[in-house]
Amino acid sequence: MDEYSSIKEEFKKYCLEIRNIKNESTINEYINRMPEVKSWFLKHNICEEDFQIWDINNDLSNIKAILKGELKDSWKKAAEKNEDGDYGFKMAAWNRWTEFVDWYFENSAPSNNNNNNNNSFTSNFQITCENSGLVY
Repeated sequence: MDEYSSIKEEFKKYCLEIRNIKNESTINEYINRMPEVKSWFLKHNICEEDFQIWDINNDLSNIKAILKGELKDSWKKAAEKNEDGDYGFKMAAWNRWTEFVDWYFENSAPSNNNNNNNNSFTSNFQITCENSGLVY
């Protein structure tokens, strides 16, 4: 077990239960592709060598801005088919990860209400509705 195994399990649970990704193999592929994402970031000088991609406390705002800005075209290309005809999972893996990080902090933040379990359930329900296109 690595030091980030528990957060990887939380990520997997989020993908299955909140994002409703049907195939666990897809999620495992996301997890397996994250080192490639980091390598791509290093190659394009987006992060430092010691950047821990699975560290839930990383500030990802600068990386997100770069990927949506100056490297937008290069990042999209990273999602295209490779020479073996396989689609790159880099973009999808990163997108699911950043969604998870946002969701994690929205649902882990201390509440002013003493009944955190009820608030967490309500928040999860609201997010699930929003992700499904439903208005709650």
